[in-house]
Amino acid sequence: MRGKKLADLNVMERIAQEDDMGTMTKDESAQFKADRQAAQAKYGQMSAEEKAAVRKAAQQKRLSDLNTMERVGQENDMRRYMSY
Repeated sequence: MRGKKLADLNVMERIAQEDDMGTMTKDESAQFKADRQAAQAKYGQMSAEEKAAVRKAAQQKRLSDLNTMERVGQENDMRRYMSY
């Protein structure tokens, strides 16, 4: 694959070339795990109304992040979440 030009690569080879994710160190992994556990504990202490508000706010943020074409494609899928 080293001898090929970028234009000669197939789709899978192009995707592999665009993968820029590196591996995490043990310290980074431990920090992310601690952050996740803290967030889970905080969420576990919330009341049902607070959890519903958090879910609704997250859904609104996801909708606002979509561009026009994505929003049209997701419109029917998102209605079920907005019915509460």
